[in-house]
Amino acid sequence: MIKHKPNNLWEEIRPLFNYVGKYHKNKLDKVDLEYERGLKSKVSENGLIYVLIVDDYIKYIGESKRYSRPLNYHKNNVMKDVREGIKKEVLYNNKEVKVYIYEPSKQKTFILKENDDKFEFNDINLYKSIESYWIKLNNEQENKGHWNNKMY
Repeated sequence: MIKHKPNNLWEEIRPLFNYVGKYHKNKLDKVDLEYERGLKSKVSENGLIYVLIVDDYIKYIGESKRYSRPLNYHKNNVMKDVREGIKKEVLYNNKEVKVYIYEPSKQKTFILKENDDKFEFNDINLYKSIESYWIKLNNEQENKGHWNNKMY
């Protein structure tokens, strides 16, 4: 998939993702969320990877089984770095924070060969591994200000 170390990971992986909403400033100068009605109750059987994008750069990469997670960060009291990052971009920098989601398919069979041994795994889901890899690549880029505290 990723053949080289990109300057902007988002440009490389964007075709996999679907736009689902955005955080923006409302008329009362507060952070608001615009998204398709009913989306917050949607659950992904295979898990999903989501990104929060500002000016075509990834600010945050996460994984979840529920669509509600990336659509509730403006109210999230646990993930303070992400909430404060959204607030800073929307209220102080007058930017939109766009939310995109990728739902990877289950891999039917994964074969691992080690020396003369062969191990076969069926119906596995690699979404957490993909998320970790993308966080690592994104954190290695020159642009700073990522909201991921996970270091790989």
